[in-house]
Amino acid sequence: MIEGFESKTAASSYKSTVTVTTAESDCGISWEIYYGNVSTTSKIDGSNSVALQLYNGEDNYGYLQTTTAISDLVRLSFSAKAATTQSASILMDIEYSTDGETWGYMKKVSSSGDNFAAQSLTSSAAGYTVFVPSGVTGDCLIRFSINSGSTKPTKEKTSAQLTIDNVTFFTDESGQKFELVDDDSKLSSGDDIIILNAVGDKALGTTGTTNRSASTDFSLSTGVVTLSDNTVQVIKLLSESTNWALFAGEGYLYASSSVSNNMSTQCANTANGEFSISISEEIASITAQGDKTHNKLKNYSTFFSCYESGQNDVKIYKRQATRYDYFKDIMHDNVVANQSDSYSMPNISDQSADATLVGSHYKFVGWVAEDEIKADGTLESGYTLIAPGTAMTADGTTYYAIWATDL
Repeated sequence: MIEGFESKTAASSYKSTVTVTTAESDCGISWEIYYGNVSTTSKIDGSNSVALQLYNGEDNYGYLQTTTAISDLVRLSFSAKAATTQSASILMDIEYSTDGETWGYMKKVSSSGDNFAAQSLTSSAAGYTVFVPSGVTGDCLIRFSINSGSTKPTKEKTSAQLTIDNVTFFTDESGQKFELVDDDSKLSSGDDIIILNAVGDKALGTTGTTNRSASTDFSLSTGVVTLSDNTVQVIKLLSESTNWALFAGEGYLYASSSVSNNMSTQCANTANGEFSISISEEIASITAQGDKTHNKLKNYSTFFSCYESGQNDVKIYKRQATRYDYFKDIMHDNVVANQSDSYSMPNISDQSADATLVGSHYKFVGWVAEDEIKADGTLESGYTLIAPGTAMTADGTTYYAIWATDL
């Protein structure tokens, strides 16, 4: 899940508490912002970032906190920068809570690393990754805050800004499956992908600054990769003009040299992070479109990086989706579409279900409106799944029962 705060209207008032509702969130979670706001001022990426303000003469230390708990969270990445206005020096804390009352620090480097507390930041945007401590279980709230030991601006009525953007939540990927992509027409913006060498014994990993170390924590069988832990980098594929951006948590992967075999991350994407992707006989050609000549994403030994030529070919694997089938029957239409006033969405057990869908391999998961189902029977991107028991107001909409089975 990536939160870039693009869906919330930006504002320039900071001395209060602001909420970001699930409807205003890019990824469907809610937030609270104290002494800050969603802002266009000194943004990092896209149209908006979150700006927390530290004021001269005031003891109000801004924070950005989720009010939706994140299930199975193992780490998060984000971009941030801290202004040095009037000799200010902003220090940052990142904490977690499983009950909303007791808070502990997230960890640097690994789940057993040092606390991310009173962390100094650069004045230009950089990417960071923090980890939930070892042994912590349950749903987590997350809070980014200005540490009370920060140095305030020296001039009266001035403030220094801490800017936060592209908060990316990584949940436990153990057991997740990714299937081989054999044609580039099967790639879509928003897909989660991983990259393996053509032999299939190494995957682009989560660690590295001028390249990415390879991970071997997966299994491969008949074109399907099953992850063993969280060391394989799951990349969010995003459309970028006629090319693709590869968002990897701390930022966008990009070709960063014309001299060395380097691939780094950047907080805001440039042409060197716009990749063309073509797939022929399962081999993926992934080439950065900027001015760097070492621009082909390949594998060599225990590394993945951008090379000028040669090296080991790569393949792309896409997260397996859940397959949805839907059906419509007369009872369903009469009960759901033609209600009067208010009603609750029924459970499928109350409907005359098609017996061929009721079995050990299928599960009823909810209802989807007719206009969110394409002519070919697949669901529109961003569809809304409505659970049984949901309170509704009749408006003549026809809903279809959705059944799911793992591919």
